[in-house]
Amino acid sequence: WFSRKDLSDRQVVSCEKKDTFNVPTSAGPIKFNYIMDRLDEIGPDRYEVIDYKSQRLPLSYDELANKIQARAYALAVQIQYPNAKEIGVTFDLLRHTPVTVWFTKTDNVKTWRYLKEVAEEIVQTHESKAVPTLNSDCRFCPVKATCLKEFKSEEFGVYGGTTSTHRKKQGWVKLPDAQPGDRK
Repeated sequence: WFSRKDLSDRQVVSCEKKDTFNVPTSAGPIKFNYIMDRLDEIGPDRYEVIDYKSQRLPLSYDELANKIQARAYALAVQIQYPNAKEIGVTFDLLRHTPVTVWFTKTDNVKTWRYLKEVAEEIVQTHESKAVPTLNSDCRFCPVKATCLKEFKSEEFGVYGGTTSTHRKKQGWVKLPDAQPGDRK
């Protein structure tokens, strides 16, 4: 890693910094927590977030540009440094080539509106109407312990609990949809 990274053109602002910003909703503000691996100032009103990843598969520019994690990092920097004109988010894929996407203030305003819209949708959705969906973010879910879909994946001997189709020891299985009342 050291052989491919020159830090002479930047000022490291923070490392492993946990922070938060509030997203307003009709139910009151909701804290949006994040941890940036590294934040660098790379010029006047220009910043770059570096997020170290040890994932096995490479990531394309388009995939990174559409990841809410990358967009939220750029938004967080914009909130912290309102005059920032350009914010780069780099996923430094330790096994692959790093990928960087640059976000403008206009991009960050779009992300802010999106977060507010999703947060409002969440607070307006009655618990009985929430549809559990297995995906790669289940490990971060605050209701994982009581999730019917997660329960079904364990009950049927399916491993991973992260998608609707999982690898079982003997092959691939499709999980049946969990029904309310399946878990008592």
